[in-house]
Amino acid sequence: MGTTQTIPAASALAPRTVIADPGDNPGVSIVRPGGILVWINRSTTSPNFALEFVDNGGRGPASPGDTLFGTSSIVMHVVMAGTFNYTIKYDSASAAAAAAAGPLPRTFSVHSCVTC
Repeated sequence: MGTTQTIPAASALAPRTVIADPGDNPGVSIVRPGGILVWINRSTTSPNFALEFVDNGGRGPASPGDTLFGTSSIVMHVVMAGTFNYTIKYDSASAAAAAAAGPLPRTFSVHSCVTC
């Protein structure tokens, strides 16, 4: 008689990691409403970074123009469904300096949906 092995299922709302190292392309980050995204920046030369949400029609995980900044990681609880665009900025001096720095020329997005 064989054995049955069960693989533990990950919760649909479990935190999802987004690699946001300088030079990487996080592309589209997918999460369900109520889920958590964790952006990780492993750079030793520019450990401070900021996410600026743009063109979201006044709704989303952050308001248009809101900037979330941190060193090594940024955690966001995504409550709403939708697609939310953002840019990433990096700096070696401080997280506040990263927020003031110019964004990368690319826009990335968070896509939140019930069936993700």
